[in-house]
Amino acid sequence: MIFSILSTDIIDSSVIDIFCGTGAFGIEAISRGAKFVSFIDRNVDALKANINLISDKDYSIVKKDFLKFNDKSSVVYDIVFIDPPYGVYSSKSILDVVHENVLLTENSTIIYEEFYKTDFPSHDLFNIYDERRAGDTTLRFLSKKI
Repeated sequence: MIFSILSTDIIDSSVIDIFCGTGAFGIEAISRGAKFVSFIDRNVDALKANINLISDKDYSIVKKDFLKFNDKSSVVYDIVFIDPPYGVYSSKSILDVVHENVLLTENSTIIYEEFYKTDFPSHDLFNIYDERRAGDTTLRFLSKKI
């Protein structure tokens, strides 16, 4: 569903896959034409088992708890995918780190996936412009407030 919504926006984009787990989102993004993906998770064992699927592509792996993430690169991300472990982190604290430490374009898309019953208060710096439910998951599409 996500890639149907993103459509051609994924082509030649820079993507950051936060709480990447197995890396499924980032790997799929590359297979659909993303030019670069950063994978971030504090445990990257599952990702490393899958990374050989994109061995000839441009990506980076950051083994770190995202709340302690401080991106020193100059990569500007077009698409931010956030899939935190359910019930562990607050959406506000995650979005605060995105705002402070992830370089975004004016038109960057943030996709936040979470359990549908999880509280998701509004954020001062981001707008929710679309929301979809699939089973017990809610996908929220956000953009920077201008």
